[in-house]
Amino acid sequence: MADIFLSYSSEDRERIRPLIQSLEQRGWSVWWDRKIPPGKTYDQVIEQALDEARCVVVVWSQSSVQSDWVKVEADEGMNRKILVPVLIDEARIPLAYRRIQAARLIGWQGESSHHELESLFGAIFAILGEAEPAKETTRRSGQISEVPLPPPEPAKAKVTQKPQVNKAAAPSFEFDVVTLDAQGNVTERRKGRARYFIEDLGPGVKLEVVEIPGGEFWMGSNEDDWEKPPHRVKVSPFLMGKYQVTQAQWRAVAAFPKVKIGLKPDPSRFKGDNLPVEQVSWEGAVEFCARLSQKTGRAYRLPSEAEWEYAARAGTTTPFAFGETITPEIVNYNGERPYASAPKGEYRGKTVEVGSLGVANAFGLFDMHGNVWEWCEDQWHDSYNDAPNYGRAWEDISATGSYRVGRGGGWNGSAVRCRTAVRYGGAPGDRDGYLGFRLVRVGR
Repeated sequence: MADIFLSYSSEDRERIRPLIQSLEQRGWSVWWDRKIPPGKTYDQVIEQALDEARCVVVVWSQSSVQSDWVKVEADEGMNRKILVPVLIDEARIPLAYRRIQAARLIGWQGESSHHELESLFGAIFAILGEAEPAKETTRRSGQISEVPLPPPEPAKAKVTQKPQVNKAAAPSFEFDVVTLDAQGNVTERRKGRARYFIEDLGPGVKLEVVEIPGGEFWMGSNEDDWEKPPHRVKVSPFLMGKYQVTQAQWRAVAAFPKVKIGLKPDPSRFKGDNLPVEQVSWEGAVEFCARLSQKTGRAYRLPSEAEWEYAARAGTTTPFAFGETITPEIVNYNGERPYASAPKGEYRGKTVEVGSLGVANAFGLFDMHGNVWEWCEDQWHDSYNDAPNYGRAWEDISATGSYRVGRGGGWNGSAVRCRTAVRYGGAPGDRDGYLGFRLVRVGR
């Protein structure tokens, strides 16, 4: 077992040697060379080393900020609260990780007197819980052994993340889950239970985020060209908003210090503290996340499209998390336009209070279908051709303009538009009475 797992881009291999030498001279063991023993695969070696490490040091550079593999390893460090970032270039660190201050070793050539190096050591000491690094005769003495270059970095993540939970600190809640047949009849009603965390936003306003376990699923469907082709995706554990962001929560965070753009405290068409906030642009939702992250010191962001669909499905493969169809009794949509063989039902013509319809999916998330569309982090793509199989946001130059993705359907749409696989593409500045969002929190 190594003390430190060093995450880096293979292009920076020579540049990180002074850092490895400094860490090992302090007495820590560092896993970094990625040699593959006989009978093991590259993925197995990475996963085992990452699982066993007591601290994850991520080296951010112009190259590594583009690496999906490095982001997966950084996610593991964030989830386990053992991440220590290092910056060796003037690179734009991905938003999810900016809330943790990085040690700036830009231009550092290995000199031991660098003040940021001492800050880095202090952060590692704090995580490892040691006043001094432990000395073991089996550790290397500071000499960097020559090792073969690793294989090219995989474009798609292969690490299965394991949530590290302090069970005593994470309360749980109980909720109802139902299953419907194609006629809209309830064929099963059961109780579910999930862990959650609370963020206090101010007097009387709280935000609940639910633990979503990592796993794999089939993303997309064959019902629409925009949803094709279905593809297998692996998703790391994360925390997601139990409900869509409410107007009370929006108002509280809109009062926090500005990061980039202004926020109207009361943008919604339908008024009510516990109604979902709507008429929110993608840009406004991103600003909300940035203000909340800055205020709390915890990283909040929009979900990736893969995270959203994985969380919405909650282990199901049917058109909806509730089965073969939905009804207005459990989802807020235009009930006059049903799906499958379900009968027509009520069309409320407005949003409803979050969670008020009384049922959640199997992960404990409410209103993943209907009420308001939910912005995701990703750029819009017209199909899933060449889509990545990891859970992070898909952003690249092949995307269709600057459009962003919305998921879940809204109060004014038909049942078919509320299917788990349905996608919406909108300009980042769009504001409509059916556009809202839900949060993801990185780490606990």
